[in-house]
Amino acid sequence: MLKKILSLSSFVCFAVLCFGQTTPRPPKVGGDKDAHGCITSAGAKWSVLRNDCVQPLNAGIRLDEITSTESYTSAAYVVFKSEKDESKAELFIKDSKTSILMTKLARKKEKTWKNKQYTLSLSNGVYRLKNKQTVIYSGKK
Repeated sequence: MLKKILSLSSFVCFAVLCFGQTTPRPPKVGGDKDAHGCITSAGAKWSVLRNDCVQPLNAGIRLDEITSTESYTSAAYVVFKSEKDESKAELFIKDSKTSILMTKLARKKEKTWKNKQYTLSLSNGVYRLKNKQTVIYSGKK
């Protein structure tokens, strides 16, 4: 029995010396930080508006995809700087590597945020996100 233990430990030492490592170690939980230090495995993304890491799922308003060509539906999230400051909206959309900033337009009847490609509007408690003229996401406040 002692011979088996010694030969096994000799093999492990040989493997470490020859190959430089033993069995691969699983990555540390939370060890996947992005350039801003956001832990992506926890769903955190960098928010330009808040200048901090946020979890859009918890910090944002969920917008569900209207028509999906895939076998599942996805969600987008809208984040504002704060509850009182809605001068800009920040979108987190599945296909975008970074968030998308939109500026609020001066309209009285409905709240609207816009950039070159997207328009977000809030009317009767429902957010609608359009890509050009097509509504692609919607959700309740």
